Amino acid sequence: MNPNWFDRYGRNDIVDLKQYGFQSGWSSQSAYPGSGGTLLHELGHHLQTMMYPGRPATAGPLSVYSPLDQRIVDVIVRELGLKAPTGGTTGLSAAGMTKLIESYNNQARVAELVSTYGSRSFEEMFAEIFQEYATLGIDARPHIIRIGEAIIRLAETGKL
Repeated sequence: MNPNWFDRYGRNDIVDLKQYGFQSGWSSQSAYPGSGGTLLHELGHHLQTMMYPGRPATAGPLSVYSPLDQRIVDVIVRELGLKAPTGGTTGLSAAGMTKLIESYNNQARVAELVSTYGSRSFEEMFAEIFQEYATLGIDARPHIIRIGEAIIRLAETGKL
């Protein structure tokens, strides 16, 4: 969260903006209307860096062009019902997943099933999914729960 916001806006204005984001579908659903949801969204970005085969987050530099762990790609594509190219999704990177979101009318699907903000890129989609799962738990939407559980299992054990 940009600390300059506090200079320009009061805390209540920021909470109101976040609430509007949740209600309008711009942001994923959340139990925390203020900075708590934002912090968990940012933690989702960190967890996304763990979704590379055999690479913990401290294993060195990653790129949006590094292949993602196929297991998490498969879970996300299946649970969101994303249309994939004929050749499938094998070896897709975060950049490749962003292109997939932008193709085959998947962007509208991600906006509906995750959030408008999440439909901008794979990284934002991943963080929005994690934020909803982490803040709402069993009250999150069913597809978000299934993806969130897969993220946690993969991050904690390396297995699905």
